[in-house]
Formats: sequence, C-alpha cells, structure tokens
Amino acid sequence: MSDPLWVVPGERTFPRLQGQTEADVAVVGGGFSGLGAAWAAMQSGASVVVLEARTIAAGASGRNAGFILSGPAMGFGASVAAIGLEETLEIWRLTEENHSLLLSLLEELSTDCGYLRRGSLSLAASDTEWDVMQEECGRMLNAGLNVCLMPSSSLPRPFDSLYQGGVYHPGNAELDPGAFLRGMARHLATRVTIFEESPVEVIENGEQLLLLSLEGTVTARRVVVATNAYTDTLLRAVPIAPTRGQVASTRPLSRVIAPFPMYADRGFQYWRQTADGRLVVGGWRNLDLEAEVGRDELLHERIQAALRHFVEQVAPGAGIERRWAGIMGFTPDHYPLVGPVPGHAGIFMAAGYSGHGVAMAFICGARAARESLGEGAIIPGAFRPERLIPV
Repeated sequence: MSDPLWVVPGERTFPRLQGQTEADVAVVGGGFSGLGAAWAAMQSGASVVVLEARTIAAGASGRNAGFILSGPAMGFGASVAAIGLEETLEIWRLTEENHSLLLSLLEELSTDCGYLRRGSLSLAASDTEWDVMQEECGRMLNAGLNVCLMPSSSLPRPFDSLYQGGVYHPGNAELDPGAFLRGMARHLATRVTIFEESPVEVIENGEQLLLLSLEGTVTARRVVVATNAYTDTLLRAVPIAPTRGQVASTRPLSRVIAPFPMYADRGFQYWRQTADGRLVVGGWRNLDLEAEVGRDELLHERIQAALRHFVEQVAPGAGIERRWAGIMGFTPDHYPLVGPVPGHAGIFMAAGYSGHGVAMAFICGARAARESLGEGAIIPGAFRPERLIPV
C-alpha cells in the first residue's frame, strides 16, 4: 500500500503528550475540523491543546482529492427535498464562507498549497442522471446560484464521449490538503500546543474534563471532538459509519487532461489534475459498497483496477504512480454533526461530513469551538447533533 500523495503519515513534527497539561479548550483530532476548532479558539483568546492520534492530516483530511466545493454532500436537489430550500441555501452559504476562510488563511501561510480556482464540473454518467441534472440546474439558477449547464458537445475531450453533459460551478477550487493542514499546524503552533501520536482513550467528566492518553493527561474546560470516522471510539452513541475511499495518482503529465476538478455518477467518480500536472482519480466505491465499510485503509483491487482503467481511457500511457485509501465518516442523513453533544456536558463535536469534508469541515470545527466558548456561533439546524444522538 502506498502513502497518499499529500502527506507521509508517519512523519511527525510535534511531540507526543507526556505528563499533565491544562487548556481552556482541548481539541481531539488534527485534520480540517480539529485545526479549524483550534484556530477559532485561539482567535477567541483561549488556551488550546490539540491531540492527534497519528500525525497532522494522516487520516482522511490528508487522503482525499482536495476538492473545495459549494453545497451539501448529497447535492442541491436531494437536500432541498430533505430539508427545504432555505436550509439548503444556508448550507451553501456556509461552504462558500469555508472557502473564503481557507483562502484568507492560505495567504498567511508560507507553504505552497497547490491552490487553483478553476471551477468544477459535475457530470452525468447516464441519461437518467442527465435528466435530473438539467432540472436541478434550473432550480439552482432560480435560487440565484452561479452555475452553468454544459451539454456533452461542450465538455472537454475526451469526457464528451464518456458523459452525457454536466453542470459547471465556476466558484469552486482545489488544493493540496496535506500541505495546507501541515502548514496550518506550523502556523498555529506559535500559540497552540499540538501533540501528535497521542490518541485519546477516554474523556472523563468532573469539575473539568479530563482527557486520558497513553502517556499523559489534559484537563480542559471544553472539548471539541473532531475525529470524523473514529468518533464512536470516544462517543459511543454517535451514528457515523466509517467508509473507505480509494484514490490513485499518476506521475506529472505534460498536458492538461482535466482543466478543473470533475465528478460524475452522483459523486461516486471524481478526478482532477494537480498544479504540477498529476492526475488524481478516486471513487468508484459503488462497485462494492459493503466491502468499503470499515476503518482499515485497505486497497480494494477491483476498485483500484477501475481507477487504472479510467486513467487509461483519459490519459493513455500515464500509468499509476501512487495509490491509497482513506476512511471517511458518513452520517445516516449525510449532514455532519456540529455542536454540543447531547448528554455530555462540555463536549462539542464536528464530524460526519459524508465525503464532503474539505467543503465544510474547517469552518464547522471553528463554529463548534466558538459555541463551546459561549460565542453563539451560527450552525445550520440540519447539522445539530441532537437530531441523531439520543440524550
């Protein structure tokens, strides 16, 4: 199994937790949600400790394709059907704010994060999907969203022969998630204490919250659990299903294959070309949905073969240089869980992004942290944990 393109998971920058430490806010998890929570709590003047079980961005946050998209995970039409237009637009605005926040932070970092804002293209893999997509595009335009319908004749080659048409989203973007998060961690470390290879085993309630790790403890007034697919190891009743995603990447190519991030077949297929020319292809999980449930970062040979076949179709001779798997966290309704955890005083969470984490996880972590500090952060009602977690 290869390491992901974006990070070397075993490369540690920060020390392990040893002995006793105190903080106003303890954050469990060093991915997009966790660093978003740490950043917001720091901005509010709180003392912050981050505890990461592996290394920064070693989990799904550093194993995804780096798409910065607008909107909810299940798409505009499905979300409107589930929660209504106004709540769906609230989520849309939140993802746009997330993008703006990431962009402002990118400007503060000295790291090249491979950020490109070229838009994205959602493609129809069947006539039925194309019919739905055309209707949905009309509804998005009526709602004032900036999208554009593209028939197959307008698609970049060779995708015009593989897909029926698509919807172009000009505001979307892409980045190297590992470079961003590890750069962000170094940026935060001047005011935030970060521990790597320090898994939290138990959170105990008392006058203050006590987090127990292998070689040390942290005492905190508030805790933000930002562990996505691993959340139920600390919060037993949280319904987040660990779900594996397969990804592969080529060597740098000499020509542009994908002029912007693309995704098809209801998001089960996705690919983009990085700033240095590599084609990154992921998904095809629907070839074996049951087998792709679990927390082991295993390669699924049948799905990896599908990724290789796709690369051969669109970039003959490119070959696969790296391949890897990452574990996402899916909730039953595909909306994340953000806010106070019912029945756990002082504990807040930001997790369960259902394959759409780069689009919203950083700002969700930030808002969970701000709410933990009593700042009244605005969190969409569809994200509230009490809808799925019994008291």
